[in-house]
Amino acid sequence: MFPFKARAALLVAAPLTLSLTISGQTSSSEANGDVTDQPAAAISAATVKPINQATGIETQASLNKDGRFTFVNVKPGIYVLRVEAQGFKTARTPAFNVAVSQTVT
Repeated sequence: MFPFKARAALLVAAPLTLSLTISGQTSSSEANGDVTDQPAAAISAATVKPINQATGIETQASLNKDGRFTFVNVKPGIYVLRVEAQGFKTARTPAFNVAVSQTVT
């Protein structure tokens, strides 16, 4: 059996080890880009939604005045972006992969 001090040290070390493991599992992946029309003019009033192809879950980003968007903490997986803006046809990107700790533009 472990002496009392060794058991206390193990009890303190176990939660620290668990917290390090859990924090290591978070995703810091990102997807970003610009929404422009055919002559490359920025469209800031568009709606951009990445759609996870495995789950069907979609989120939405706000665009800045330059038509730029950023999605942070994207879970790894295969995605399609759907872009909608009044006066334009809905656009969909080809499927793309987001890996852990990757930035996709």
